[in-house]
Amino acid sequence: MKKKEIRLVVELPLTFDESLSESSERSFRSRAKEASIRLQDHLNNSLNSIVPDKTKVGGTVSLTVGIPVDINKKLSICAIINARDKSKEASLRIQDHLSKFSGIASIGRRVS
Repeated sequence: MKKKEIRLVVELPLTFDESLSESSERSFRSRAKEASIRLQDHLNNSLNSIVPDKTKVGGTVSLTVGIPVDINKKLSICAIINARDKSKEASLRIQDHLSKFSGIASIGRRVS
């Protein structure tokens, strides 16, 4: 039986969308699945606050990401603590993960 997922629309800056696309091609996953795995891995390993980069460079791309209910709860808590909406919190965590790790084999198995 498949776990219930929550669908979340995330905006990523174009520079991070390029990194996400490259990573998803290497892993043979869709961009949405790659983003979901990175978000889950980030929330499972760090609930620390992420400081957003204030520089605005280029446009953004929207991506719909599916996350399990338990990860959604963690994301909601982090978003409340950081006074952001869940989409923004998810976007920042995906960006942070992409900037730290070039790839991810599975949740908990990152490639630096």
